[in-house]
Amino acid sequence: MRHRMSGKKFNRNMSSRKALLIGLIKSLVEYGKISTTLPKAKFLRPEIEKIVTMSKTNSLNNRRLLISRIGDKLLVSKLLDQIGPMFMERNGGYTRILKMVPRNGDASKMAEISFVEELKKPVAKEKEETKVKAIAEVSAEAKPAKEEKKPVVKKPRVTRKVKSEGDSK
Repeated sequence: MRHRMSGKKFNRNMSSRKALLIGLIKSLVEYGKISTTLPKAKFLRPEIEKIVTMSKTNSLNNRRLLISRIGDKLLVSKLLDQIGPMFMERNGGYTRILKMVPRNGDASKMAEISFVEELKKPVAKEKEETKVKAIAEVSAEAKPAKEEKKPVVKKPRVTRKVKSEGDSK
């Protein structure tokens, strides 16, 4: 009997459950919303809430804790630079679960879990990219035209005559 046992098993052992959770967290942080089964979304919600709460304060300790939990430095940077400051005024309730139609294959209850506020793409990087492109265009115009190369005359190829087996002295 499972009296007073918390959490779902998902018919997996502990390491597989942990890998499932980390994969769901990575997908949600990367894309902003994911669709999965309803029990998995409910399993993910408290964990992602704790991670977003940790990412609200950008400190070295929190960065290291998040890296040890998630394992991806780029996603941790995104959490600390984008997602954490976005929810600075909010005290919890960072995600929402919307129920969807059942899956066709096995009629599993599906849900979409997403952040309450929409993730914004970083604007600063786009501006930097346009500056780099503009500088590259200006430098390309400033370069002098290449001098024409003189055509190279190829020498005719010399072929060797192969002696046949009967031509010996």
